[in-house]
Amino acid sequence: MRLFTLFAFALLLSPTLSKAQSLPLERRSDWTTAGRQSPIPDYSKVLNILNFGGSGDSATLNEIPFQQAVAALQGQPGVIYFPPGKYLFHNPIHLRDSLIVRGEGSPFTTLYFDLGSTQQNCIVSRGTIVHDSSAFPLTQSAVRGDTLLYAETDLKPGDCARLQFDDSLLIFSSWALGSAGQLFDVLAATDSEILVNHPLRLDCDWALHPRLRKIDPVDDAGLECLKIKRLDPNVPIGSNILFEHSRRCWLVGVESEVCNFAHFTFDGSTHCEVYGCYAHDAFAYGGSGQGYGLVLEFTSSDNRAQNNIFKHLRHSMLLQSGANGNVLGYNFSTDPIWVEFPNDAAGEIVLHGNYPSYNLFEGNICENIRPDGSHGNNGPFNTLFRNRTTGYGLITTEPNYQHSLNILGNEIVPGGLFQGLYVVSGTDHFEQGNSQGGAIVPAGTPAQEDTSLYFRQLPSFLSGTNFLIGPPSAFNTASIPAKDRFFSGNEKTDCEARTGLIVGSFEPPSAAFQFGVYPNPASAECFVFMGVPGAVEIFDLSGKCRFSSENVDGKLRIPCAYWPAGLYLVRAKCAGKTAAKFMLKMP
Repeated sequence: MRLFTLFAFALLLSPTLSKAQSLPLERRSDWTTAGRQSPIPDYSKVLNILNFGGSGDSATLNEIPFQQAVAALQGQPGVIYFPPGKYLFHNPIHLRDSLIVRGEGSPFTTLYFDLGSTQQNCIVSRGTIVHDSSAFPLTQSAVRGDTLLYAETDLKPGDCARLQFDDSLLIFSSWALGSAGQLFDVLAATDSEILVNHPLRLDCDWALHPRLRKIDPVDDAGLECLKIKRLDPNVPIGSNILFEHSRRCWLVGVESEVCNFAHFTFDGSTHCEVYGCYAHDAFAYGGSGQGYGLVLEFTSSDNRAQNNIFKHLRHSMLLQSGANGNVLGYNFSTDPIWVEFPNDAAGEIVLHGNYPSYNLFEGNICENIRPDGSHGNNGPFNTLFRNRTTGYGLITTEPNYQHSLNILGNEIVPGGLFQGLYVVSGTDHFEQGNSQGGAIVPAGTPAQEDTSLYFRQLPSFLSGTNFLIGPPSAFNTASIPAKDRFFSGNEKTDCEARTGLIVGSFEPPSAAFQFGVYPNPASAECFVFMGVPGAVEIFDLSGKCRFSSENVDGKLRIPCAYWPAGLYLVRAKCAGKTAAKFMLKMP
């Protein structure tokens, strides 16, 4: 009975398995696994910057005190705490594994960066990736949905890797070549097989030389509850905060004032989180990369940004160069600006080309949505779900570069001349149940049945709010906490992220042991891959054990062609530890 209750509960919560869904499964990714899926750690060792000679007087330099404080942690996890004050830096801050930089809150702790226009980024979290010449070539093609890759490698569970291939047919810009791939964590591995934590989103034909590049990421580092302000302009492609080859890192309650290229940039990073932040203003708003808010690029995969505010930027949320599987939910953007006419028509939600794919924008409120393809093709199945525009509307440009968008349940609010537009061009789009001034577009399409495409339970920041944008909700009545916070006159950041932030089901590689089921969904057969000896049991909805066997060599083939279609619980045991996950059996 308890097992049946567990199945029923999972069916009710799972957006990917619910019968009440509007978006076909083949046009989705599993967005429940984006972002941090384990609680943000709160390291016990906290060091006060003032105890190392730091000063918040806005004149004393703080680079050496910061370096000394980090050194005092002796490589262990810890927090460098900045009490209320104004702290000046002439050089960047560098984060390492398990390091938190924390203030007292954005109204009270400010870090000023004047880098003399000679260095690009103010705060940097940077891991490393092996050179392409040292990549591990796949020994056979891989297709969408695969979680088992074939390659002779020395990868082991917990490692991070990037799958890439020769992508010049997909990538328009030379600087973005090699980015149309995906980032993975390794769950299990032999000398010729690698089980990864996410199904492959794009096909990788063997003729395109698919290969794995090992990443040594910065893990579990974060910035919390402070403000940064940049003082030096005219730095090309320089961000206030850069996460490059980083994993499970976070920004929580961070205000960022004035940027060059972008406020927050994620390059080649995975499972990172941006929550409750406020990014606003830039030194310039012209072309060639100026005045961006959040940028996800260079294969960044499965990150999540929610409950943030963006103001007075050229592009508030921009995805390009192979970003895939990311979620941007319930963010508020206002007052867009660029140097073109009209100067308030800049896209705040932007797909910028070079093949971003399978990204989800849900529940955001902004003025303009513009999938623009400025740098060539946007990839498949980027999804606009229950967003609202209050300016020029939802407009796709460069129709030859727009393919396979999902556009569902969005609201387009009428405005002034040439505002409130719904203009979608390109091919193979899935449009359903959008509302333009209260009229359904395309006409006759049904309202959405899904509440969310990424959370399985209501996040605490949405609790008690009327957040559901789009039909069947009354037109232009719902709101989101980020918008309410912006107009409240109170603090615009939100540091309360340590409870209720986690909304998915992914377990990090640090769990007792990992196992995988592939293919999932399965039809004629499935495999359970543990990498180590153990035992496997599979139960149906009634709690009946359908299969039980020892898994002697860590890889077990299970014929299931004649099993009834439905959901099954797969339970694996190893060295006294037990783990479980669901498998969907198809007819």
